[in-house]
Amino acid sequence: MPDYAGSASLRLGIATIFLLLGCASSPPLAMPTPATAPPARSNTPAPATGSEAAPGGTGDVAKGRVVYDTYCSACHGKNAEGLAAPDLRKVGANRDRAFITSWLVEPTAVKPGTTMPKVPLTDPDLRALVDFLLTLR
Repeated sequence: MPDYAGSASLRLGIATIFLLLGCASSPPLAMPTPATAPPARSNTPAPATGSEAAPGGTGDVAKGRVVYDTYCSACHGKNAEGLAAPDLRKVGANRDRAFITSWLVEPTAVKPGTTMPKVPLTDPDLRALVDFLLTLR
């Protein structure tokens, strides 16, 4: 049987290296929230009614909300606050009907490599969803 004799400091040094390497793959620690954080904003999107469609839409914002809840809320959040996917609470102020429609129809054509899946929507559901998203300002 071989003799694994070596100085104690060499063995301690090697053990320290392995310990540090093991810690290197740990995720970073979350920073604590400051005690004087600003008041929380409401996560509720602007109210949507069935009569306030954006130009070119169907006018069925209420149906668009149902479509959103069915296909989008799992990733974007019940109130569009963004969970695993981006926050959509201001999408209607930042994007127009044509962009949102093309994004929903073929996300990878708009942004290659995106993780946004292509959602199987009927034309009426697509128009209603876009109407709803345009109310989020």
